[in-house]
Amino acid sequence: MISSVYSVRLRQLPWTAARRLKVKPELLILEGVYSYKNRTEIDFSTLCKAELFGIFGNVGSGKSAVLEAVTYVLYGKIERLSNRVYYNMMNLASNRMYIDFTFTIRSRKYRFTFETKRNKKDFDKIETPQRSAYMQENGEWLPLFDKDGDVSADEIIGLNYDNFRRTIIVPQGRFQEFLHLEKSKRTAMLMELFRLNRFDLYSKTAHLANVNNEKAAAVDGELSGLSDATETAAIEAESEAAVLGGKSRQLSEEAEKSDKLLKELNDLADLEKQLGAARELLSEKSVAEDDYKKRKADLHVYEDCFAKFKSRLDILKMLEADVESGERRVVETRDRVDAGKNSLAEAEAQFNLIEPEYLELERWERQAGWFDELSALHNARLESMRLSDEIESGRSVLEEAELTKEHISGRLEETRAVAGAEDAGSMSFEVMNSLNTRFTSLTGMDESIMTGRKRLEKLRVELNSLNTVLEGYDALEAEQAAFFEREEQLGKKQLDAEIMKGLGRLTEQLEDGSPCPVCGALEHPAPATAGAQDDGLIQTESAALAEERAALKKRLTEFQDLKNESAVLSGRIESAAEQLKSFEAEREELAVGFTGEDFGPDEKDRFRVEFERFTRARTLREKLQTESVKLAAEQERLNIDIAGLVDGQGRLKLALAGTEAKIENTESRIDEDFLEEHRGAAATDLAEWASELRRKTASVKESYKSAEQRKKDSAVQSEKNSAELKLLEKQAAELEKNRAAAETELDQSIASSDYSGIEAVSAVLSLDIDTRAERTAVEAFEKELTGLKAEILNFEDSLGDRVFEPASLLQAAEDNRRLKTEYEQTITRLGELGNIMEGLRTRLKRKKELELEAETLLLRGKNLSLLKNVFKGKKFIDFAATIYLRDLCEAANVRFRKLTRESLRLELDEANNFIIRDYLNEGKTRSVKTLSGGQTFQAAFSLSLALADSIGRERSGFFFLDEGFGSLDRESLVLVFDSLKSLKKESRTVGVISHVEELKQEIDTFITVVKDNEEGSIIKNSWN
Repeated sequence: MISSVYSVRLRQLPWTAARRLKVKPELLILEGVYSYKNRTEIDFSTLCKAELFGIFGNVGSGKSAVLEAVTYVLYGKIERLSNRVYYNMMNLASNRMYIDFTFTIRSRKYRFTFETKRNKKDFDKIETPQRSAYMQENGEWLPLFDKDGDVSADEIIGLNYDNFRRTIIVPQGRFQEFLHLEKSKRTAMLMELFRLNRFDLYSKTAHLANVNNEKAAAVDGELSGLSDATETAAIEAESEAAVLGGKSRQLSEEAEKSDKLLKELNDLADLEKQLGAARELLSEKSVAEDDYKKRKADLHVYEDCFAKFKSRLDILKMLEADVESGERRVVETRDRVDAGKNSLAEAEAQFNLIEPEYLELERWERQAGWFDELSALHNARLESMRLSDEIESGRSVLEEAELTKEHISGRLEETRAVAGAEDAGSMSFEVMNSLNTRFTSLTGMDESIMTGRKRLEKLRVELNSLNTVLEGYDALEAEQAAFFEREEQLGKKQLDAEIMKGLGRLTEQLEDGSPCPVCGALEHPAPATAGAQDDGLIQTESAALAEERAALKKRLTEFQDLKNESAVLSGRIESAAEQLKSFEAEREELAVGFTGEDFGPDEKDRFRVEFERFTRARTLREKLQTESVKLAAEQERLNIDIAGLVDGQGRLKLALAGTEAKIENTESRIDEDFLEEHRGAAATDLAEWASELRRKTASVKESYKSAEQRKKDSAVQSEKNSAELKLLEKQAAELEKNRAAAETELDQSIASSDYSGIEAVSAVLSLDIDTRAERTAVEAFEKELTGLKAEILNFEDSLGDRVFEPASLLQAAEDNRRLKTEYEQTITRLGELGNIMEGLRTRLKRKKELELEAETLLLRGKNLSLLKNVFKGKKFIDFAATIYLRDLCEAANVRFRKLTRESLRLELDEANNFIIRDYLNEGKTRSVKTLSGGQTFQAAFSLSLALADSIGRERSGFFFLDEGFGSLDRESLVLVFDSLKSLKKESRTVGVISHVEELKQEIDTFITVVKDNEEGSIIKNSWN
């Protein structure tokens, strides 16, 4: 029951491997890889659009190299090579090997590259290669690395190297690998492809069981701590709480009355205390009453004087200050007028001193210019002398160059003559190189044929030896027939014995007068008896037959294994013979290519001697040609140099004539006396004299301009100062007049008042009283004094006849404190009881929850223990692998039975190994090793497609076939091709690699690999 349920659920699980394998090749670039000498691009995007495409070519053309290049650039290894991989993969005529593969997976584009180069000094040495991986993001290639910092496609594609070869790209010789894999390796492969390790649930179940046990232990521990949580304890706590509740209400009423009495006594004590304090404060205020009355009178006098005279007195003081300030400004301005007159006189004197030098400026500037021209004249004479020297030197160099040119021309004619003699009578390079390539191919093919013949002979010897051993089993069929006959006779004896035993048991039950259960007779004169001796003989004979059966089964198994081995050897001999035949045909085709040439296919040694002589002659010819080119280049360079020298001489002569004309023109512009006076002066002195005159001219100009400006500024300032003095004197007289009028008016006002004079007014105002603050202080004192008197009257009315007794207050406070303490203790106990009851309710609730949880955990523990036994020892993984493998068998049989015309079927034995059910032999089973070469291909082909189908359930998988079509007859080939074409309807992409011409006729989109002796492997597209 468990087995059937799990098998259904396994088939319902999502095949996550399918979502990992949306591989779609886009572009492959090869250069220097095996026979691909030059850069070659394979457009997989166009090929994959057809969904079924082919890669065709003759044996050895380089078809399988395409798949090896893809595998190597992705995983860094290939099956065929293990030592000196880079050297053996690199084309011998290339110095660089480069692979660039672009593909798409899950709608994201990736690119893997590999590059290495041959060492320039050591042909056999290959430089350290560079493998890189990139992912396209927003049109840019971003570098990728795996967790170890290396480059690998495992994480991206979701397959390791071995399973990639088994499911995506199946190389030659490995197509049937999945069919013959051992059980452990096949299970490991299925675990990776279908992630069967997710069914390894033992550790997870054991972990869940441990967690469950820990929870159960924790629940038991918590329950033991809740043993005191009972319903009885809760009822007792509720009863005590009810009693304490009534007591707390009574104490609350008594405490409220006590609070009221205590408040009345405290209020009486406060009232007497406040009355005493008010009387004491009134006594203190009465002492300060006379002082506040004096301050009130002084405030009245100050306010009267301030209102009548303060503003007029302030105006008089301001006018006096203005008069004083005006007189001070008049004195200062007079001083500035006198200083301005002195400054004007000094400026006029300085201007008169500098004016004579200013008149000499024009003459000085003219002489400075002459000094400059004399300096230029000196430099021109030096330039003239230099040009004359260069003209004389150039004449010598030109003569030497002419002599060198004549020498090189002679050497060039000699070299060309020798090179021409070497060219006479030599064969063309193309012809010799073509012959060399063909002889090399012929030698390689002879070696392949020799190896093939030895391998075929070895296989035939092995087959003959095996057939000799099989002859020893000729009598096995007769032995088997005799054994079956004896076994049938023993069966009859055993049946007779069982019948006799049954009759014997009936005989024991017979009684005279009772009917026989067999014949119905009432009398039983001769009842049957079972012989014990017969039982012993039958058991002995049965044991002997069992031993004979085991021995016969062992010999049949050995015979079947030998037959299977013989069939495999026959297939290998057939394949080796076909390959040898292909090599011999290709060798014959190569030999035919020598027809019409100067050398026959058997004249290899004579050709090698001639080729070495040809190579030496070609090397010498190339050396002479190189030297000739160098001499011609040297001759051309000399012609250019001579032309340059001649041109330079002409330009130097023109420059000399120009310089002499410049000297003559300069001398004509300078005064003769000045020129004669300074003719022998040095250029540095001339430049210094010119600079000195210019500095002096600039200084005089600046001094003259400054003196002139100062003279103007002094005159303007003097006039301005005089005008300002007149204005200030007029303003001072006006201010004095205003001050006298204000003083007279103030004296008249004081005379008509109660004050004796301006001094008395000033004395009152000097008090500078803050009238607002002073008035506020006086009024506040008067108000506070009146309030105290009224407050004392109120306190006396409130007391009336009552008298405060301190002893009564103390007794009332003590009674109030006692009542509140007892009430608080009662309330505290009620709170404790409330917490106790709440805790009991919570703990009782928790106790019930834990008891229920304990039951649940106990049941879960039993279930987990059962599951642990189910998952123990990876039995469940083997069970899952069996389910997947059976599904693969069923899927493969859809094609396999059609290919074998319903005669064969793939099945699994008890050990999950593939076996064949043969419907042409009564549906009996036999080993897959007994299949012929063509049948083995059909089975492997069907399984591979089923495996690829299972992995690529989203119909986006990619599959390559590179083997086996040559071993099929015409009818099987048609069936295989029909199966391939049917895959197009399933949106699958399949690539076929073959040399079989019939397949090429059936596939519309393909590339053809052609091997050229000069260029290596070349790709030709069917769509171009």
